[in-house]
Amino acid sequence: MISKFIEVCNQNKTKPSIIHNNKIYSYQTLLDDIKKMMTLFKSKGLKEHDKVVLFIPLSYKFYMVLLASMMYKLNIVVIDSFKDQEKLDQMIKQSKPKMVLVTPLSKLFSKRFKNIELLNVKDYQSYTPSDVDLNYSLNDIILTTFTSGTTRMPKMIERSYNDLSNQIKVISQNVKFRNDCINLCMLPIYVLFSLFSGITVVIDKKVSQTLIDKYKIDTIQAPLKKLLTVKSSISNIKNIYIGGAILYRKEAKHLKTIFPAATFTYVYGASEGVLIGQTTLNEYLKDIFSFSIIEGVNVSIDSPNEEGVGEIIIQGDFVLTKEHTHYTGDIGKVENNKIYVYGRKKYSCLEKNFYNYITDNKLLEENNCENIFTFSYNNVIYVAYSGSIKDQLKDYCYLKFKKIPVDIKHQTKADYNKIIKSKQL
Repeated sequence: MISKFIEVCNQNKTKPSIIHNNKIYSYQTLLDDIKKMMTLFKSKGLKEHDKVVLFIPLSYKFYMVLLASMMYKLNIVVIDSFKDQEKLDQMIKQSKPKMVLVTPLSKLFSKRFKNIELLNVKDYQSYTPSDVDLNYSLNDIILTTFTSGTTRMPKMIERSYNDLSNQIKVISQNVKFRNDCINLCMLPIYVLFSLFSGITVVIDKKVSQTLIDKYKIDTIQAPLKKLLTVKSSISNIKNIYIGGAILYRKEAKHLKTIFPAATFTYVYGASEGVLIGQTTLNEYLKDIFSFSIIEGVNVSIDSPNEEGVGEIIIQGDFVLTKEHTHYTGDIGKVENNKIYVYGRKKYSCLEKNFYNYITDNKLLEENNCENIFTFSYNNVIYVAYSGSIKDQLKDYCYLKFKKIPVDIKHQTKADYNKIIKSKQL
């Protein structure tokens, strides 16, 4: 994987690799900067397998340092959000890093990393490039990330060279980009996939018509929240790839009005498994909550009820557990080579045939409210909502919020733990 990436850089020397903050970085520049960063690591005493936190905003430097860490054989820890102090403390405690990599800007906020040495990466340009040692052990851990922790504390996910290579292989087999596309990407694993494929990536925090016109962007990969908050219609995007959270019918219809000319690929996956299923938005609207199962993924249902609904289990070489088996925590069913995702196991009730995503969708369609999330807790079905509801059914217990707590990572998922704590249920 590493040698192929170096080959891609050498074949596309003058081609833009990353565009960020109005700066265009060629593949040659990217590779040179990676090698300089490796020399900086060496000068600071970092050794193979040392664990370091990447505390840098999504940017050219973020991906350059990430790639340099992989080539240098560090175990790089990527934390998606730093706003929740309790969760951050837990993630740091789990990962036990030796050092935190910062920029001058992120260093201002690094006080949260108590008693951990900081390395400011800003001076890498003054170092001479290092040679890349391609003698890798495929089982060495190179990337540590965390689940979002919407139902519990974030769980640590470790990827070896072999794991990452397998996950990128799964993406390449199922998600097809043109080599000449200009890709606005806000999902790190897809940025890596694009760079390994020699594709030009634009890094930005939001989707805007100005940015799209300036760089002739025709492809977007972004979290749902980033797309749903776009204010006006954008008609010159050809392909959009979305995932990371369940999509309700109301939201799916809205996306089609914002990007009327785009073909949407909507993927269902997990931190431990990347891709499980995929569909188009048109197909999804016809058959809500359904995804075609990705080739090579074994999907089964644990302890299904009379409707065939139970916890979704995935198996395969790309699954990031020792047994290559993962219980997703989602409930659904498998039918005609499709996976139907109906809710979260912890907050649904299989005995009552209550599935929280299905109920969310039903209430959203019946009411003109801002947001609704339903969940089962202590044998009571709760409806957390903001805005107004027409008819409150007696079977449910309604919880009104000015703003419903959502998980910081995805912004479109409820943080059920915070809802329960805030209402002292």
